[in-house]
Amino acid sequence: MTKFVLFFLFAFSSQCFAKSYGQTTIDLRLEKVSLKKAFKAIENQGIFHFVYRDEILPTDQLVTIH
Repeated sequence: MTKFVLFFLFAFSSQCFAKSYGQTTIDLRLEKVSLKKAFKAIENQGIFHFVYRDEILPTDQLVTIH
């Protein structure tokens, strides 16, 4: 019984050591670029990864990010 309790104590307390990604700062200045290029620039600077299908992204829409 003691081994069972120690196992669960360890399993549930290991979540206390999880790393937080909530305060990541990204500095971007993009002028009139496609969404695909904007996503790539964000991925290169941060820890974020975007998953999307190229068919759904508008190819004629340009974005500006400051």
